[in-house]
Amino acid sequence: MSQFYPTGEQKLSFSNVSPRVGIELHPTERIMLYGSFSKGFKSGSWTTRVAAPVPPDPTKPADKQAPSFNPEKADTFEIGFKSQLFDRMLQVNAAAFYTDYKGIQIQIQRGIGASFENAGNARIKGFEVETIFAPSRVFRVSASAGYIDAYYRRINDPSGTITLASRLPRVPKWTATLSPEFNVFLANEGRVTLRADYSYKSTMAADAENTPELFSGNVSLVNASLTYSAPGDDWSLAIGGNNVFNKRYIANGVNQLNGAGLLSAVPNRPSEYYATLRFKF
Repeated sequence: MSQFYPTGEQKLSFSNVSPRVGIELHPTERIMLYGSFSKGFKSGSWTTRVAAPVPPDPTKPADKQAPSFNPEKADTFEIGFKSQLFDRMLQVNAAAFYTDYKGIQIQIQRGIGASFENAGNARIKGFEVETIFAPSRVFRVSASAGYIDAYYRRINDPSGTITLASRLPRVPKWTATLSPEFNVFLANEGRVTLRADYSYKSTMAADAENTPELFSGNVSLVNASLTYSAPGDDWSLAIGGNNVFNKRYIANGVNQLNGAGLLSAVPNRPSEYYATLRFKF
């Protein structure tokens, strides 16, 4: 019988100081400008699922035999502003960011097992804008849009599974949301609220290998709800649905074609409907 994983106690030790500095400027009472720099850190660890026996490495001590990966570090710059305009009827916030990742941790399929590895260095930059428009108590709408440009700058994968042309997994280039809300105020001082939530994500790779069959495609989802709130908000009854148009797409997946000969995909949740009753004590 083969021993797959090294026996005995395995040890890893990491230390890190991650500072953050920022500055805020208030040119007016309703506008705030800001900028920040921060360093991030994600601890290293071990890969505990292996597809083949891990042979002893005579160059390493007994407590360093298990396959491991190093910490991931990131330097992030961000600038932006927050504002409340037209007597607080309109709120607009925007930010632009730039992040350098070193030793980015990626899960890669090796045979039938998933291996966590430091794939290399990556850069992520982009922007996001969000706004809330509330002209009255009756109507309110919020919206947001974001763009992310994420790419590898250096690759540590000698097998060629990941290349500089590979997309980082689960990172859409474009995202957007739109959420209108209508309130009807009743004679008994109760309230009926009708709300819809639309979200959009451009196509994403489900795995580090960028398996074509596991890309999500562009995804648009709609949720909706109708809520009655009793006078004083003592209780409320809501009915609604998530993914009301039953949009189906690949939410996750694993490519084991080179190991177990399998390609598996996990779809998103279908349409779901609910009723919620809340009481305030």
